[in-house]
Amino acid sequence: MLVSVTRKLTVAGSRQFRTILLQRVATNVMLRCFHCAFVALVILCTKSALAATIDFGTLQHIIDHGNSITLGDKQFSDFVLTRSSFASPGATATAPTASQIEVQGEISGDFYKITFTNFTLQAATTAAGQRAQADLTIMFDVAVTDPLRGIDKVALDITAVNTGLGHSLLDESIIGPTSTAALHANETTPSVNTAVAQTRTLHIIKDANVLAVGRSATPAANATITEISQTFHQFGPHHPPPPVPEPASIVMWTLVAFVSGMAIRRGQTTRA
Repeated sequence: MLVSVTRKLTVAGSRQFRTILLQRVATNVMLRCFHCAFVALVILCTKSALAATIDFGTLQHIIDHGNSITLGDKQFSDFVLTRSSFASPGATATAPTASQIEVQGEISGDFYKITFTNFTLQAATTAAGQRAQADLTIMFDVAVTDPLRGIDKVALDITAVNTGLGHSLLDESIIGPTSTAALHANETTPSVNTAVAQTRTLHIIKDANVLAVGRSATPAANATITEISQTFHQFGPHHPPPPVPEPASIVMWTLVAFVSGMAIRRGQTTRA
């Protein structure tokens, strides 16, 4: 009788021990899975943040405050803008001023992009015989401050529209210490690129032109350019350093540390 009761108690104790052990294992596995998933999410968010757009303000603001901006190890300086326009009676032509052009920057891996945006270069007609034209020229220098890196490719993208007789185009000259290159973009081929001789300095000249001509078949012609982007590809032994963490990134990493600490403490408490 006593032996039977003892056996029953032993079996019950073993079952309870196994149940508790399985519960502890399941809890630890869930905590580890949650921790790994959370860290992966934060890493993805951080990578997205590394390619976030930087707003430098208007081109006029840059010119008035040192005429230079820094994007990673690339320095853009000595910005110059010229513009002109002509329109016959009834037609319109608009060329933006430096205060009407916003400048943005972006780093994504080995690609450094500077964008001139939120402006309107436009030529438009409403009747046959009308003619309108507007020109915009932007010049600047690019310098690589890291002696171990340089530029070997340049890409140009424009946002352009043309309806009726006319065109929306941009001719670009890329001038290096030992060679030059040229790019041509328009409403039908808005994205172009070229390789350049490896260099740490470049002088860029962008000449944008829009033309609209009214004729009897299509009296209403419209040509516009509203954004110009320039991307420089770097060569070198390593990738650019990450930017200073933003407050949001600091908060996310703080949460990671907190969750990690809670997971470790929970595991220690369970084992005790």
